[in-house]
Amino acid sequence: MFRSYWIFPALVASLLCASGRVALAQEPVDENQALMDLYFSDDRTVEVTARAPRPLTQVAENVTVIDAEEIEAMHAHTILEVLERLPGLFVFYFGQDFGSNGGFTALGSRPTHTLVLLDGVRLNGASGGDAFVNFVPVGIVKRIEVIKGPASSAWGSALGGVVNIITKEPGQTARPQVGIVATYGEAASREFAGEVAGRAGALRYYLHGSAMDSDGLTGDRFFDRETFYGKAAVDLSPRTTLTVVAGASDPYCKTADFRSLDFRETARNRNFWGTLYLDHGLTDQLNLHLALQRYERDVFTDRRVLGLGLKAGGANALFNSEDWDEWTTTVSSRLDYSRSNLQVTVGAETSRSQLDYFLDYGPEWGGPASEDPSPASEERRGLYANATFILGRLSVSPGFRYDFHSITDEFHSPSLGATYRLADDTLLRATVAKGFAAPYLALISDAGGQWAMKNPELRPEEIWSCQAGIETTRYLSMRLKATAFHQQVEESWAANNDLWIWENRGRTRWAGVEVEAATSPWHHLRLSVGGAYVREDSAVVEGDDSYGASVVVDYDDTRSWRGQFAGRYVWYNEFSRNERPLTDNFIWDASLSKTLFQGRVATDLFVKVHNLFNGGNYWDYEYPNPGRWLEAGVSLRF
Repeated sequence: MFRSYWIFPALVASLLCASGRVALAQEPVDENQALMDLYFSDDRTVEVTARAPRPLTQVAENVTVIDAEEIEAMHAHTILEVLERLPGLFVFYFGQDFGSNGGFTALGSRPTHTLVLLDGVRLNGASGGDAFVNFVPVGIVKRIEVIKGPASSAWGSALGGVVNIITKEPGQTARPQVGIVATYGEAASREFAGEVAGRAGALRYYLHGSAMDSDGLTGDRFFDRETFYGKAAVDLSPRTTLTVVAGASDPYCKTADFRSLDFRETARNRNFWGTLYLDHGLTDQLNLHLALQRYERDVFTDRRVLGLGLKAGGANALFNSEDWDEWTTTVSSRLDYSRSNLQVTVGAETSRSQLDYFLDYGPEWGGPASEDPSPASEERRGLYANATFILGRLSVSPGFRYDFHSITDEFHSPSLGATYRLADDTLLRATVAKGFAAPYLALISDAGGQWAMKNPELRPEEIWSCQAGIETTRYLSMRLKATAFHQQVEESWAANNDLWIWENRGRTRWAGVEVEAATSPWHHLRLSVGGAYVREDSAVVEGDDSYGASVVVDYDDTRSWRGQFAGRYVWYNEFSRNERPLTDNFIWDASLSKTLFQGRVATDLFVKVHNLFNGGNYWDYEYPNPGRWLEAGVSLRF
C-alpha cells in the first residue's frame, strides 16, 4: 500500500478540485469558453497521426500533446522527465539520476513497440529496438505529440504507438532572439544551455548548445553530456522552402555498481542526426514534401569487476565491453492535399540500416578475447495513404500502409477512425487499427555475435486494436477525457532461456482505460490529473496489472510568480519488474519561479525540490531513484 505521506498532497489536490466547483458558480461562462476554445479549436493541429497537420478535433487516435511552455514549467532536464507525466505511458529509469536514461511502455506494450521520432528521424535502434532519448536536449523541443496505440497505417513498425518530438522553428526577425538557461543542484548537478534564433537575409536559423554534468545523486554515478543542434531554412521561392537540420550529442554516464553481479557499468552513447527537407506548394491545396535523413548511433558499454570475489580477474579487471555501431539512411516523399472538407496524404519511404558489433571479454568468460562478427544490414520500404473526410459533425479517417522488410515478412496495416461532435463542447472518438512490430536487426542476424539471443526465423508481432473515448468541457469548468481500449497481439515475442533465443509464442491481450482531467484557472491555480490501468493476459502471464497516475497543481499569476507541485506513481507489471522493486510511493516535486525583469532582458529565477517526501519508486533495486535533492537556476531572454 502507499505510504501515508502521499495522502496530504492528494487531499490538497482534492480540495483544489472542489475549488474548481466553486469557480463554476462564480464565473462559469468565460472560463469554460476559454477551455473549450483551447481544446476544441480547429487551429490546434497535430502531425503525428497522418504525417501532415490535422485539426485535433478530427483526430480519432488517442493523442496527447505537450508544448514548450509546459515543458519549461517542469524545469525538466530530459525527455523522459516530460513523458513520465503523460497518462498511458509507463516510464522506468536506469536509476532516475540527473540525466539518466531509461525506457517507457505505452498502454502495456513493450519498449520496442513505440516508435520515437525526432524531426521525423527514427531513433529506434537496430541493436535493441528501443530508443535512447536522454541525448535529446529539452531546450530544442517545440512540442511532443504522442499516439498511444498502434500507428502502423502511417508509420510502419509502431505496434505500441509513436512519440513525435518536434523541434523549434528558425527565427523570423533580423534582431537575434537569445535565450540562456543555467541550473545548479546537489552533487554538482548542473546544466548550461544557450539558443539563438533569427534571420539573415533569406536565411532563417535556430542554434542550440548545451552541456550537462553531475557527480551522481545516488552512489557514485556520474553523468556528462554535450549537445549541439542547428536548423536553417531558406525560401527558394514563395512556394518552396529548403530546411537543413543537424545535431550531435554524446551522453556518458555510470549506470550503477551491480554488487550482486560484482561489476560496475559505464556507457557512452554518441549520436548524430541530420535531415534535408524540401517543401513545395504545387497549388494552393497540394503540397510536396521530400526528405533525406541520416541517423548514426554508437553505444559503447564497459563493465569492470568490482572485486567482491564473485567474478574472476580481481578489482577493475575487464568483465566485458560492447560496442554497437549503427546507422540508418532514409529517403521519403509525401503529397498532402487539403480543402475544407477533405484532407489526403499519400507517401513513400525507403531506408537502409547497418549494424556493426564488437565484443571484448575478460577472465570470467575465458578471455582476454574478442569477437567481431560481420556487419548486418537491412532494407525497409513503405507505401501509405490516409484521408480525413468531414461530413458535418462527423469526421472519418481511413488509412492503409504496405511495408516490405528485406529479412522478415511484408505487412499490410489498415486503420479506420472517426470523431463525432456530439455538441460544441463534447467530442467522441473511435478507432480500429491493425499494426505490427518488426524484429530489430540484432534479433534476426549474426551481427550480435555468439552471445546474442538471435532467431533468424522470428516473425513480426501483429496487433488488432479497438479504442473509444470521449472528451468534453461541459462539466465543472473542466476538460475531461476518457479512453477505453482492447488490444490483441498475435505472434507475441517471448524469451526462451533454454535455447537462448526470442521466439513467437501465442497471444497477448491488453485491455484497460485511460483518463485525464484539467480544471480552468481559479485564483491562478490549475489542477491536472491523469491515470491509466492496463490488464495483460498472455501465454506467459495471466491477469497482470500495470497502472500509473499523475497529479499536477500549477500556480501562475501571469506576471511574475509561477509554481508547480507535481506527483507521479507507477505500478510496474511483471514484464517491467525485476529484483526487489519498490512501488509503494508517489514521487512529488515542487518548484517556484520568479520573473525579476521583463522587457529587453527577461530574467527568471527558479528553485526546485525533487522527491520532496524522500520516497522510492523503482523497478529494480539496483536502480534506486535518488532521495530528496535541490536545484536552482536562472533563465535569461533578450
